Amino acid sequence: MPSTAFCPYYNEAARVVADGLATPSQVDAVARERLGVAAGPFTVLNLIGPRVAGHAMANLSPLGPFYGVSPALLAQGVDNTPYAIEEGSILPANADLIEDRLVAAIAIPALELLAERVADPIETDRGALMALKFRQGPYALMRAYPPDRLDAAIAGLCARYGHSIPRIARPADA
Repeated sequence: MPSTAFCPYYNEAARVVADGLATPSQVDAVARERLGVAAGPFTVLNLIGPRVAGHAMANLSPLGPFYGVSPALLAQGVDNTPYAIEEGSILPANADLIEDRLVAAIAIPALELLAERVADPIETDRGALMALKFRQGPYALMRAYPPDRLDAAIAGLCARYGHSIPRIARPADA
């Protein structure tokens, strides 16, 4: 689950920057402040290297258009240049939009894995807390997010990439 859920999260972060919505520093600030992660997606991309990250995401591309690797991430991986991240970046005015895209990028694969009975919500959340240092795992994050906002974010991201909307019903234990 970690690569299936985490790769789309950092891939969407790269797409947000490619779309001109924020800098890597601002996306990391949104992730830290709003999602409670210890390190934002670009900090993690710099740790694992954009080249490795791009290849990991490319391996998921057969799962559908949402999983297509960001051309910007692939380009960054050509020479494996780290992303420029400035300390002390403040949240941009469009932080809600960025947050929604990041949350949807975590929720879509989590819901798909749940529907396929591949993921156990409790174990997946525990793994995200322990291995990825998230404040909440994907299922706890979905439970805590306003339902209408979550549904809209998921539908919006799926529409953006021509991807089928996963089963959105969230069981009580998810």
